Formats: sequence, structure tokens, C-alpha cells
Amino acid sequence: MSIESISDYSLGEIFCAFEDKDRDRPLDTLVWYPTLTAENQKRTGVWEQPEIALDSPITPGKHPLILISHGWKGENIELVWLAEKLTKQGYIVAAVNHYGNTWQTFSDELSNQTEHRPQDISKTLDHLLNKSPFACHIEKEKIGFAGFSMGGLTGLWLAGGEINNASYKDKRFRAFFLMAPRGADFSEASLGEISSPMHIVAGKIDQILPIENHAAYIHRHAPNSTLNILEGETGHFIFLNCPTKAGLELLTPEIVQDAPSVNRANEHSKISKMAIEFFSKSFP
Repeated sequence: MSIESISDYSLGEIFCAFEDKDRDRPLDTLVWYPTLTAENQKRTGVWEQPEIALDSPITPGKHPLILISHGWKGENIELVWLAEKLTKQGYIVAAVNHYGNTWQTFSDELSNQTEHRPQDISKTLDHLLNKSPFACHIEKEKIGFAGFSMGGLTGLWLAGGEINNASYKDKRFRAFFLMAPRGADFSEASLGEISSPMHIVAGKIDQILPIENHAAYIHRHAPNSTLNILEGETGHFIFLNCPTKAGLELLTPEIVQDAPSVNRANEHSKISKMAIEFFSKSFP
């Protein structure tokens, strides 16, 4: 793929109301993509968000595609900082809401049926490749995945990991970027069979999914994985968007307040560079 300079691309965004009729699940998806239309809108709310060119035409040509999976009780917008950086490099990025495990639709029963997560991603990919305005713009040999926390678990399942012998491997995904992933559920043997390149990054003092039990566990058993541990007092929620003033007031302090020595935006800059370099090296 020939990439113009980053400044040539604006951040396009469109909402796609996909559906999995077989499982009776909505697949509300935000898609970000490179466009030459000037950015002219900016949302307000609890998260810092970039300016977007809503419903604008995509830059002509083929583009790599990254699908994003959010964390427990999260939402598809929570990693928009990463989506923006990838899009500015020419990627199409799609993030789906996992119905029943977002803060808006939360259900204990559905949330604990974690097998829905990889199926949500695979079905969303089906829609993007066959029934979306992006179908003719996707480089099918350059499809990757990025996920945070439970989104990391989602990616491991798609990569070939198994929980209680259940597999949801999707060979269309060529590379996996996992942030503070949940991994202890997967068998050592199944992780050992994963051949796709995988980059794992975790906060040094993650108290939600401790590194030794999850990120390091995955890395020990997945042969084609690399592990990067962020320095300093970085915790589990460092991967979420930077909060606005309203977010600091309204959201649970645990997810928006970092240690005084930690600058979330600076960490995002480091992580996005890791992701861009990883996907660039991983795709043929």
C-alpha cells in the first residue's frame, strides 16, 4: 500500500448497524477510515475525542483493516485514540459493541457468555467484506485485530486459543495486538498452536489482570508473540481514552485517574507507535 504523508489524511467516521440474525444480536459498529475531506465535527462527552469528517468518502484504493474489541462493560469508542493513529496511516478501523457487555446494555448473563465475543468480531468482518461501503477498499490479506482486556481474550480466541476445547479461530486475521489481555482461561497447548504474530503490551502495575497470570502467561506459551511492559506506575486502564473534565467527574475514578507520574496521552503515543510498527511488519 502506498501511503501519503499523515497530514494528507483526515479521520472519516461512519456508523454501521450490522446484525447477526442467527444469534439475534445487534452489531453496532463504528468505522474510521482515511479521507481527504476536512474534519468538521467533534463529539463532547466523558472521553477526549478527535475531530472527524462524518460520513465522508473514503480515500480511493485498498487499505488494511483492523477490528477492535472493547473491554468488560466498555464501548466501541473507548480506543478511538488508537483508531485515529492507525487511520492516519491509511488503515480502516472498525470497532463493534459487544451486546450485553457494554455499559449501556450490560447483562450478567450475556457478559459471562464470552463465546459471543469472537463470533461478534467474525460476523462484523463478514459484513465489512460483503455488505458495506468498504468492501471494495479492504486489502483481504492485511486484516488484523486489536483488543483491550476482555477484548484481548476475544483476540486470543480468534487466533486459535481454546477455552474448555472451544475454538473460534478465524484464519482471516493475520496479526493480533493485545493490550492488557485476559489470558489465563486458555490452555497452554492451544496457545502453543497459535502461529500468527502477536504483540502483547501491559501496564507494569496492572492489578486487574496481573501480568504474570495473563500477559506473561500468553507470551510464555504463544511462540510467535512479543511482550512489552510499560514503564512506571502504569495500570490496567491506561489503555482507555483520556477523560474529559466531565469524565473525571462522572466516571469511576479507577478507570480515569492515573498515578501522578503517569501521562496517559504520552503512553498512548508510545502504544500507537508499537501498533503501527507491529502491523506494518506483520502484513505481507
